[in-house]
Amino acid sequence: MLSRFDFEATVPSKVRFEPANVTLTPDGGLPMKITVRAGRAKVA
Repeated sequence: MLSRFDFEATVPSKVRFEPANVTLTPDGGLPMKITVRAGRAKVA
């Protein structure tokens, strides 16, 4: 469907990007429960 359209940049070719910080975990962590899968070998 998109092949019917032409796309052109609407901003100048010299674009400056600001450094971005990505938060990997929310404040207070991420609550989760971790259990061992049945049938898996023990890890020493």
